[in-house]
Amino acid sequence: MNCAAATGKSLPGSRLAAKNSWGDGSDVNALLSSLILLFTIVAAVAFGVFSTYVAVTGILHAFAQQSQRRVPMPVLVQTHASGD
Repeated sequence: MNCAAATGKSLPGSRLAAKNSWGDGSDVNALLSSLILLFTIVAAVAFGVFSTYVAVTGILHAFAQQSQRRVPMPVLVQTHASGD
């Protein structure tokens, strides 16, 4: 057992030293985890919207090819009416 542990005093470089002015970092960890959670939710919603758009567009294109009737193009016929 070392002397510092026996006396209850902490060494300057140890974890038991007095807190520094930055705190213990729990605020930074909370902020970081909040941002990661927010990014995950935004990415999941964006991916869902994009995949739904792709699925609906694909279905519409598949059924649009079936429902379009081929209409023959109009043919212009030249008529000549003479009054002479």
